[in-house]
Amino acid sequence: RTAAVTREMGIDVVFTLVPPDQQAAVYGDRLPGVELIETLSGYVPDHLVGRAAPDPDARPLDVGYRARPIPYWLGRLGQEKVEIAERFARVAEERGLRADIAWSEESRIYGVRWHRFLSSCRATLGVESGSSIVDHDWSIERAVTEYLAERPAATFAEVHDAVLAPHEGNAVINVVSPRVFEAAAFRSALILYPGRYSGVVEPWRHYIPLEKDLSNLDDVLRSLRDTAFLRDLTGRAY
Repeated sequence: RTAAVTREMGIDVVFTLVPPDQQAAVYGDRLPGVELIETLSGYVPDHLVGRAAPDPDARPLDVGYRARPIPYWLGRLGQEKVEIAERFARVAEERGLRADIAWSEESRIYGVRWHRFLSSCRATLGVESGSSIVDHDWSIERAVTEYLAERPAATFAEVHDAVLAPHEGNAVINVVSPRVFEAAAFRSALILYPGRYSGVVEPWRHYIPLEKDLSNLDDVLRSLRDTAFLRDLTGRAY
């Protein structure tokens, strides 16, 4: 529908979050003659530039994070926001980290309170935003909704096996989140799953990469405790 309206209106340039190598899979031949320009999902508002930020050693939390559950029909990528929270919350408890990690809608933080929260964290977690399934006609969403209506307690793994597996990876939209920019602005170190992140940040230069199987967890925690390293890392990210 969106593509049809774009054609009808005579639009000839579309700014899109879709990475260049995925644009054909997402748009196909629906936008003939339209120039597609990759853009970012968010930018840094002027009022965050130049804010004073506490030194890592002055921050009461080692790691802070907020997320919300993402609909299953967006695929595996969408589930990583909660996955990293669940995994690192267990790590924090086992390793005695000062952490404030939550992933419910009720735990969300907004406005000035969110800025204060970031300023209180030596580091914050993150993953790529986006989806690893593109639903062109709502049929995938409907199939998931119908499946969950009959089995409301079904986990993502169950729904994926039963409904989503044939569609997984049909197009991958993996982009940087505005949360990455906010963390950089407040010099909270980024602990991220490795990824493309729209080409904005690089592992060990701008963020601490956390392997998805946690195989490098000791390296991550060692870096988190290294104040001089965090100062350099967050300075480069800023």
